[in-house]
Amino acid sequence: MPTFKAIGCAGLDAVRHYLGKIPDDGRRRRVTIVLHKEKRSISQNALYHMWVGIIADETGHSHDDLHEAFKAMFLGRKTVKLGGSEPGYLSRQRASTRRDLLIF
Repeated sequence: MPTFKAIGCAGLDAVRHYLGKIPDDGRRRRVTIVLHKEKRSISQNALYHMWVGIIADETGHSHDDLHEAFKAMFLGRKTVKLGGSEPGYLSRQRASTRRDLLIF
């Protein structure tokens, strides 16, 4: 299934053209339209990590600790309760290891 970035009339015309080529064979199809959100560029990401490195050098904290702290400050954390255990926190970014999943 193709993905289109419909910006202005030209983008919408490309979507209409594609939809017009679909045969009317009675089968159901789903079309989803979502608002596009730009992600951080590679250069923006590099700049962020440069500043985290500078702050780490000046404060004595590790790059990873500062990155986790900034994620918690600016992205927030979601409280989860697993079984009958104490509540833990799941970072909004995907946990890379089981240890990263629960931070008490």
